Amino acid sequence: LRIFLHLRGKNGKEDRAVGQVSIPIREMLEICGPCIHHTWLLLDPYAAYGSQPRSQVAGHFRRAFSEVSAKLHSPRICISLMEVTVEPSNWVNSAQDRAFYHDPLLVSHAQHVQTVQAYLDYCDREKLDFRKHRKRQPAEEGTPEDLVNRRRAEEQKLRLQLDQLTQQANQRIEKSNEEILRLNAQLKEMMENEDPDLEEERQDILAMLQERRHHAEELQKRSEGTNAQLRNLRDDVQTLKEEKEALFVEVQEIYSRQKARPITRSE
Repeated sequence: LRIFLHLRGKNGKEDRAVGQVSIPIREMLEICGPCIHHTWLLLDPYAAYGSQPRSQVAGHFRRAFSEVSAKLHSPRICISLMEVTVEPSNWVNSAQDRAFYHDPLLVSHAQHVQTVQAYLDYCDREKLDFRKHRKRQPAEEGTPEDLVNRRRAEEQKLRLQLDQLTQQANQRIEKSNEEILRLNAQLKEMMENEDPDLEEERQDILAMLQERRHHAEELQKRSEGTNAQLRNLRDDVQTLKEEKEALFVEVQEIYSRQKARPITRSE
């Protein structure tokens, strides 16, 4: 995403590049969630696309997100990146949307709180005196005490706004957590209270499987008994063959002793 400074009435070719930011999807999902909602990102110097390896692009994105409050005067941009059909104003109407977009909202609010606190700390560090304050605002009137009191009142107002913003963010976080717990409880109840018809069907299927298993075991036993009978029959046939051979040899010997014609073996 590249940002250009355009002067009204000038040619677009004369636009000056302010900076750019690359948004790798994997790191975006890890840091912000399913989308980016009103989140500040620091701008990197202008560079050609594809000139940096992915690991370096991912590191720049992490720094662009995390160093906003530390670099208050660096160029940055506040963006929202989500699907075209998504409307953030409708998130509160759906419990599913509130749970799904919880992380982007939390990240946005947390970053805004940190940035506002950084600005307040910056003002406290600077300790601007009356002269510097008068140079920036020459139209203000009143004594130095009035200006100091006015500045303190403004700081107090900012702190109250920060407290209110923090309280609202915490309330939204608590509501989202309660909604997540409620949805988890509903899911658990649905799993515990299954449809009786489904349970009956499941029991019937288990009984059928058990019956088929018993039938298979009986067939296995019958097959084993049949195999044993076949082995016994084969043994009997082999024994008869051996007895026949022995008988034939004996008959030949008898006829040989009687000097008779040799007996031809029949098939």
